Amino acid sequence: MVPAGYNWNNAFPHGDTTYSLTFTHPGVNVYFDLSVSGMRGVVIVHPAGTAYPFTQAQYAQQAQDQLQADLAAGARASNDFQSVAPSTNPDGTHFHHVALGTSPPERARVDLGSVKGSEAEGSALLEGIGVGSSPTPTIAVKIRLSGLRPGSVHAVQILLGVCGAPAPTTGILFSSIFVPPTFTLNKVTSGPDGTGTSTTILTEPPNANGPGQLRIPSSGWFINVAAGSTPDNGSTSKACGNVVFHNAAVMRYLPRNVHVRVGDTVVWANDTINEIHGVTFLAGQALPLIPDWYMSGPSGNPKSYDGSSFLNSGPLYPPDAGRNHSFAVTFTKTGSYSYVDVGDAFLGMRGSVIVTPTD
Repeated sequence: MVPAGYNWNNAFPHGDTTYSLTFTHPGVNVYFDLSVSGMRGVVIVHPAGTAYPFTQAQYAQQAQDQLQADLAAGARASNDFQSVAPSTNPDGTHFHHVALGTSPPERARVDLGSVKGSEAEGSALLEGIGVGSSPTPTIAVKIRLSGLRPGSVHAVQILLGVCGAPAPTTGILFSSIFVPPTFTLNKVTSGPDGTGTSTTILTEPPNANGPGQLRIPSSGWFINVAAGSTPDNGSTSKACGNVVFHNAAVMRYLPRNVHVRVGDTVVWANDTINEIHGVTFLAGQALPLIPDWYMSGPSGNPKSYDGSSFLNSGPLYPPDAGRNHSFAVTFTKTGSYSYVDVGDAFLGMRGSVIVTPTD
């Protein structure tokens, strides 16, 4: 949400804009935010005339519970954040580091519940490795099952949607760009005691993962253990569990205020999971509109800055996006210089650089 009247695109205010959609066919519909990898939701459409599975009050409570879990994850990320210490150059100047926010560790635990007629159950752990810090992150998926027939082999997949409903195979973008299933994992082979495990390392976002980089989404994935050894996109199921990743980005420069000396350089880096940020020194100018900010990034890096003019980093992305990730500025004049993240200024993402004379 943004404040009412906030203008994103030079055209009209978006803070009070709503969007509505009428669903005409039963099924599972996964949607996502094109600008934020991992921000995803699910709409389950039941046949007309059937009862809703929850009351409005129950839906409201679910939303409140999810929000509290997300906020708790963000609070832990803020408390656990560790800043990068300044480094010294041969000439005695320093590099100072500012993080463009921070994110919780990408980790989701999934309960794999038994499906009707099955005694299989277990758990899954999805854990991002290098997500937010590496240009080539991976996700490790560990499956543990019990209650299997000794010696049986079971295909395991991560599919789009939710347990108990067919994975979506058609719809906007799906038929032409995104082709389910999302991921086919290593199979689980049961031992003599009816238990089995498997580990899979995901390295590339497949078509069905949706736009953006390799990420565990907030919702919209489920893990299905097939009855047999052949992946069947959820047609059969011995055990199943919905993937839920609680996440809240910390929209702050860390540290917010940095003290440097003339000749020192400040480096801003975006090591968040899925946020786009930026650094803009307004120098008395008005806050630019979103398209202007997006299109007016600097050429060359680092920049020298004396505080007399507008300076804009343009959008800075997580490292695996393959685009601008960091921005460096060398300060040449004493003073206090405030800056802002144009896209998240209304959230209070502002900072300052205080430049003092050299000894």
